[in-house]
Amino acid sequence: MSNENPSEFSATEIYDLENESEYEPERRFLLQSARELGNKVLDIACGTGIVSNWLAERGVKVTGVDLSEDMLASAKGKNYADRCRYHLMDMRALQLSETFPLAYLTGNSFMFLLTLDDQRRFLTGVHDHLDENGVLVFDTRPARQSLQTLREEDFSMVSETSLNKNISMKVYYKTQYNPMTQIIKYDTKREYYSHNRLENEIYGEVDLKLTFPVEMEHLLKSCGFIIEDIFSSFNRDPVDLEGGKLVYVCRKVSLVPSQVEFSAR
Repeated sequence: MSNENPSEFSATEIYDLENESEYEPERRFLLQSARELGNKVLDIACGTGIVSNWLAERGVKVTGVDLSEDMLASAKGKNYADRCRYHLMDMRALQLSETFPLAYLTGNSFMFLLTLDDQRRFLTGVHDHLDENGVLVFDTRPARQSLQTLREEDFSMVSETSLNKNISMKVYYKTQYNPMTQIIKYDTKREYYSHNRLENEIYGEVDLKLTFPVEMEHLLKSCGFIIEDIFSSFNRDPVDLEGGKLVYVCRKVSLVPSQVEFSAR
């Protein structure tokens, strides 16, 4: 990029520069899964195509859905996007005319489902869009007792990214956790530097839902899934409940009438 002013970078450009290198384990994990399951996938909350276009380059037939027009526009502008099909769609209300052997949700996007109703709508929608015995893969952060009193008063730097040789960005978080709702709130600050001089600060916030593993097991079962594997990373590391991440590999099973009634509540 030739941008010399931080304001000239779009939000999607910054997202890619900040995140693309972090998705290599997801790409490798999902490529192996796709090849084992028929090379056809549904990428839910596909964002800027960091994973989907990479898979398409390697021969996987990809359908991607996202609720952000800007993210989808970025995905469609990348190499190999012509091998993907992208749809503007809410992951809680999937409406596609086909089913898939594999669906996945990366980037902890499951945590944007802030209520039990949202989680059930998502899972039952995915269930409807999977082939018989199809597989769902997603990552999330588990709720745990050690977070009960988390409340940070000051920002802490979590990353520093070079946008080009002259422009850099520092990201800061301040977090607090509500144990009643199991929602963790991140206040964010991004500082943009040009030639090592601070040029701009942008503040934001995001709410994310944490779920206890036992809750997740019951939720998945009620929506027609069994858990086949759980890892603490897309590198298939063993489960570590204090490690901050869980990757679920779930298989679709038939819903019995009582499960259908329960999931619809």
